Amino acid sequence: MKIINLTPHPCVILREDPQGDIEGVEGVGSEVRRYRKIAELPPSGKVARASQKEEIAGFILVNDVEVPVVRMTYGEPINLPEPKEGVVYFVSLLTAQAAAATGRRTDDLVFAGKTVRSKEGSIIGITSFGKL
Repeated sequence: MKIINLTPHPCVILREDPQGDIEGVEGVGSEVRRYRKIAELPPSGKVARASQKEEIAGFILVNDVEVPVVRMTYGEPINLPEPKEGVVYFVSLLTAQAAAATGRRTDDLVFAGKTVRSKEGSIIGITSFGKL
C-alpha cells in the first residue's frame, strides 16, 4: 500500500521503545516516554485542505485593542485526489471531515491519531493513524 502525505509537514511515525533516542509525551499525558522513529512520510508537494469561509462574529478587547473574533465555516476539500486503488492519503482531520461532509468516501483517508509531543509541547510525531 502506498501512503501519500497531502499535508505541508513531514509525518514522523514513532514507536514506543525504552531504548529509543526520542523523548516525548503521548496524547495528553504527562509521563515522558522514549520512542524510536520507524518511518517518515515527506510532504508530497501537494496540500489538500478544506475550503474556508470567515465571517466577523464580534471583537474582544485585548490591551485596549479590538481583536476580531471570526466564525469559521468549512466546505469541500481542495486538492484532494479521487480514491485510487492501493493508495492511502495522509490529510488533516479537518480535510477528512470536509470530504465526508461533501459525500466523498473516506476509507482512503488517514490523519494523525495519537500524537507525541516534545517536553515543550510541539508535536514531534504520531504513534497511530486516525480514520473517520
